Amino acid sequence: MEKKMTKRQLQAQATKSKIYNSAISLFSQKDFNSVTIQDICSNAEISNGLFYNYFSSKADILGHTFAMFDTQYAEIVQRFQESECALRWFQLFLECSIRITMEDPLGLLATRLFYSSEALGLSESSIYDPNRLIFQIFAKIVAHGKDRGEISHELNSERIVRFLHDYYMGINLRFLNVEDRERFFDELRLSAELMWRALG
Repeated sequence: MEKKMTKRQLQAQATKSKIYNSAISLFSQKDFNSVTIQDICSNAEISNGLFYNYFSSKADILGHTFAMFDTQYAEIVQRFQESECALRWFQLFLECSIRITMEDPLGLLATRLFYSSEALGLSESSIYDPNRLIFQIFAKIVAHGKDRGEISHELNSERIVRFLHDYYMGINLRFLNVEDRERFFDELRLSAELMWRALG
């Protein structure tokens, strides 16, 4: 049986949500860099000190968004069938993850900012961190592709994973500016298939 949260825990959860929702509202209205911690706290009607009990910075708020995405990404992986080809796994992940981003109120904004390292102060090493869930998912797809003979064993797996991530980054940035989204998904499946042939 799942243990019930205490009144204190529920209050803490409510406060964190209040801060997060305040930030979402302001990030949607103003440029990310122009929003201050004070703005977020004033909008949420809390003290600045209380903010730092839950988040270390504005970037940390976006990091919270991606942590929630990771939970949903893990659920996509559960849909992978061993009988399916690795290309199908990759296409499924691309489409489902982009739809997750599309449906989240901060998704598109968070994606745009995440891939702007200047805005978040992210280093290349943090973007290409092999411990990130997305890299682990791509590594799983690559291993499956090699096992099935779809991907050449002569190709370095780590380089392929990084290549898939770069492709994924490009797809996300492209998606930010599309108007016909369903056509985009059709083109996505085709482009992934064409790209996959180069790995064989």
